[in-house]
Amino acid sequence: MATFLLVVSDLQLTNAQPGLIFLDETFRLEFKVGASTPTHAVEVTQWLGAGNLPWNLAYYGAPYAILQNFNVKAQENTLTTKFIGTATYIQKSDNDSYEAAKITFRENSYEKILIRARDENGVEVGVLNSAGDNFAEGLVETEKRLVIVIEKSYDPVQSSPGGFRSYFNSVNQNAITIADTPIAPRAGKMMSITPQIRIVSGTSYYWRVVAEIEVRTNGENYDREVLDQGLSYLELISDPASDSAGVVTRDGLTYRRVRAQTLNPETGEYEPSDDPILLNGAGGKLGDVSPGGEVYLRFRSKPEKNWHALDLPRTIWETV
Repeated sequence: MATFLLVVSDLQLTNAQPGLIFLDETFRLEFKVGASTPTHAVEVTQWLGAGNLPWNLAYYGAPYAILQNFNVKAQENTLTTKFIGTATYIQKSDNDSYEAAKITFRENSYEKILIRARDENGVEVGVLNSAGDNFAEGLVETEKRLVIVIEKSYDPVQSSPGGFRSYFNSVNQNAITIADTPIAPRAGKMMSITPQIRIVSGTSYYWRVVAEIEVRTNGENYDREVLDQGLSYLELISDPASDSAGVVTRDGLTYRRVRAQTLNPETGEYEPSDDPILLNGAGGKLGDVSPGGEVYLRFRSKPEKNWHALDLPRTIWETV
């Protein structure tokens, strides 16, 4: 797989006119891209679009201006290591009909029982008593999650209330940065998204949208974890042809579903268990059933959406 290097060739001011806050200026950035191995312009375009072409000229110490579009082409032939391109950056203030984007922050608090924490020596361990059992009352910690509240205006032709509402309760499908906050895949949740119509004149209007996004950090996301347990477990069948009742096939192997048994102390016989047993994540009985050794299964319970389509501010500079 090719690696790429971006080199800026030239930066030109191509247009300027008075704005409400500062001069509305347009810049043209010329650049070159080198590839480690011969490749196509499509791969270079994808690499640049993944955030490797700075979205703000302030990155180069130039005036604040946001990337509007760019193009790139091979310098020699279709398959090459040398490419040239141009990008257009616009420094635009608000006009009379659209409001500037606004960003505010707050926190949500949740009570959670810790399963693992660091001991007095800084070593991560299971939260258990000195005998290795769970505490009668778990170790409760208050988890605080950042909430980013964004107010942004949208063109009425290219957006609709239904389109905005489709993002409600969704998580971000891809990694994204919002208001200078990097958010890992599925680590952001759209708590609410509310469009309101703003009338400019008898024939002109736009959408003013308020979005509230809750963010999880430290490697956590909004996947759900469920303790792997049940009244049955899977047992490998050595001769599938001799036993076809209640079988399960996984990865080319055949298993029998077996009801868990519990020893009845009064009769001394094993009976079907009324309480679920711990499983090992693959359907078998868990070997280590000591506290802290439980296995949790992870599920993606919330809809995943590509939030990039909302064009949310990547930094607070985009609200100027």
